[in-house]
Amino acid sequence: MKDYFKMLSNNEWQELQDTVPLIGILIAGADGNIEDKEVSWSKKVAHIRSYKLKGGLKTFYEEVNLNYEARFNHFIQELPWDAKERTTIISKNCPT
Repeated sequence: MKDYFKMLSNNEWQELQDTVPLIGILIAGADGNIEDKEVSWSKKVAHIRSYKLKGGLKTFYEEVNLNYEARFNHFIQELPWDAKERTTIISKNCPT
């Protein structure tokens, strides 16, 4: 974890990082079908942000990019395939 995010607990840091692949899953699966090209674009967006953004956001996305694919795949395997159920679970577990 970079200095910019030191005020977060390890749990908060992981939750923050996990929001990026979870958002990718919500977008890719909005139509009820997660296609390979949507997964590929999701990874690309996270990667591009890791070198295009500046300051703290660049640092954040550099960290996210390291484990993006693994976290995305983890959530795909753990969450229901049904888009409505998946969206409900992600929304309920999202910190407010």
